[in-house]
Formats: sequence, structure tokens, C-alpha cells
Amino acid sequence: MRHGSAEVLARLGRGEDVDAGEYTFRTATQIETAAPALDWLGKGVFIGVAGRHATGVTYEIYLVG
Repeated sequence: MRHGSAEVLARLGRGEDVDAGEYTFRTATQIETAAPALDWLGKGVFIGVAGRHATGVTYEIYLVG
């Protein structure tokens, strides 16, 4: 989910660097694994905070439940 003013979203669309404080960019992450030791990953609730930069996107993923 990405939300911001029309001006900020237009700057993002042009690939400009925009301070992450000017808009909201969140994502939900689902993880699947066949490894028994990592089974807990499939049971977690993960939320991502993202930022769009001229060189790509960065994500910080947090386990919240």
C-alpha cells in the first residue's frame, strides 16, 4: 500500500528520490518454507515498511505476530 499527495506520487513515478516521511509505503509478507526448522516463519505475521529510491526499493520486514 502506497499513499501520498499527488505531487509526491508523481515524483516517485518519475523515479526521483523522495524522503520516506513524505508518503506511506507498507506491505505484508508471506513466507513459505519446507524446512522444519523454519516452520515458524510460515506462522508469523510480517509487515514491511518500504521506501522507493531512484536506484530501487528498500524493505524493512518486521515480525508482528
